[in-house]
Amino acid sequence: MTYTPQGCSGIDTVTANMTVGEATLTATVALTVEVDQVLAVEFVSVSTDKLSLRGIGGSETAQVTFKLVGAQSAPIIGETVNFSLSTQEGGVSLAGGTTTGVTDSAGLVTTVVQSGTTATTVKVFATHASTLIQGSSTDIVISTGVAVDDFFSISLSSRQPANAYNTDGIEVKINVIASDQFGNSPPNGTQVRFVSAEAGKVDPACSLTDGRCSVTWLSSSPRPSDNRVQVLAYMRGAESFTDVNGNSVYDAAEIGLHTDLGEPYADENENNQYDLGEFFVDIDQDGVFDAMGDGEWNGPCMSGVNSAAICSAKDSTFISRDIRLFMPRNEMSVVSYGSFPAHGGTVSAVGGLTLTGLILDDGNGNPWPTGTTYAWKIDVSDTKTLRMESTSGSVKTIFPEDSVAMPPFSVRFTDNSAFTVPARAEVTLTVTFPDATKYEYFFFVDYNKES
Repeated sequence: MTYTPQGCSGIDTVTANMTVGEATLTATVALTVEVDQVLAVEFVSVSTDKLSLRGIGGSETAQVTFKLVGAQSAPIIGETVNFSLSTQEGGVSLAGGTTTGVTDSAGLVTTVVQSGTTATTVKVFATHASTLIQGSSTDIVISTGVAVDDFFSISLSSRQPANAYNTDGIEVKINVIASDQFGNSPPNGTQVRFVSAEAGKVDPACSLTDGRCSVTWLSSSPRPSDNRVQVLAYMRGAESFTDVNGNSVYDAAEIGLHTDLGEPYADENENNQYDLGEFFVDIDQDGVFDAMGDGEWNGPCMSGVNSAAICSAKDSTFISRDIRLFMPRNEMSVVSYGSFPAHGGTVSAVGGLTLTGLILDDGNGNPWPTGTTYAWKIDVSDTKTLRMESTSGSVKTIFPEDSVAMPPFSVRFTDNSAFTVPARAEVTLTVTFPDATKYEYFFFVDYNKES
């Protein structure tokens, strides 16, 4: 048998019984257990690390637990621990009766933090009364906890995913970040919803963790005629306002200085306005799209924080972001030649030449797929070299991701010092798509060093 004191000290009597036949034999020994030495005050847990400002509702208290330990992490029982906070800003405090505590049979001791009326971050310190050994909690953030329109953003892992035009199941990660008016995270588990009404499949929602979450969009039918897809993300939140007097609440000084949001919608035809048939979030459930807000600031009532705060009948509204992605083709189409000659054409130059404005796309008005490469090449007759510089990128460049439009190409021609006779140069632009499909555009330059 092994004896473990489990945090006890003093005299402990241990009794052992054994039955032999019908007789019971008993042996007793008194053990003197010395007081264990306190080695650490360990932080164990906090019930929530995000509290709402006092007076706006939500979670305003957090239970914080520490453990008093000795040798081999054994719990120490019946010892007094005192608690304190790293700040009292805005009235953050420890609940009455929890500024001190005595460790229980597991060596645990608990206090309760109450939020204040100012956005801040607080730690709890636990100090063993006898030795003054101290432990500290992790940060507890005190904020509104309500996402604000200006602090809601959306991004894509790729705006023009390769092969999405003709292949089902091509993945794009859609990421969102949301914060409250102080740039702090909403509570973990806050939901963000997603809609891809034009094409593809998207996860219906994700739950924020530290203000971030993501979903996956998959290419699938139907495919719009322009192969452009608007994805809408929306969530419960607050309208933004300009806090001109710096008191962190919407009051008389800010009337008219807020973003008055209408109902969220997906701008499927990209004309910056709602059109009949486009998806919208019917907040008031009246079956009609409301482009304008209600004239009031919609957000959490902050009168408990500051009596000057103006409270709307709506403590939240829907905030949203939409983002465009493409399902591009693996094709090269000329939108505009600019000053370049037509495919197979010829341009003359004396002393130098710059060509600009060549615009190419996928044949459907969209940028090329992510991973497309292009390369310029020049061949000059009679082995003399005519120098060519591409001013739209290096001679061979991986086409950039997340482009909303194709950049125009430009090239500049100059001669080297050894070039003395007229020459004809063939210039070729080769575009290679992610599926290895290649397209070429070429033209000729008749070049003279002097007129």
